[in-house]
Amino acid sequence: MLESLTSGLRKSDALHPKLKQSFVKYGQRCHGKPVGEELAIQTAANLLMLHAARGVVYFQLVFIARVIYVDRQTLLEYEQYSKEYIEQVDQFREEKEHEINRLRRKLKVLKQVEDKMSKAAIRARAKATESEP
Repeated sequence: MLESLTSGLRKSDALHPKLKQSFVKYGQRCHGKPVGEELAIQTAANLLMLHAARGVVYFQLVFIARVIYVDRQTLLEYEQYSKEYIEQVDQFREEKEHEINRLRRKLKVLKQVEDKMSKAAIRARAKATESEP
């Protein structure tokens, strides 16, 4: 692709006169000495394509670095969210364990009260049957 573009630029007949003049100046500036118009245009076209390719490479590097950065940030956010969620689940579990233990103690007390009441009811029935003639 670059070769076809540079060959098109080398055919200076298709260039606008001001563009052709700027290509010649740029090509001669890169050579450091006055050179022919054809060689200057060829040099300028080659350098233009080189800079364009370099720009694409730099863009890709920046894009890839950005993607890597975003992926890392996303991973860090996910890890932080996971840690917070695990902490919330652990806290919820501990609260429910305390609630279950409290209810077990309450149930134990209620069973003791029930046992005492049933024993008292048995004694009361026994007394009632004894006192009957």
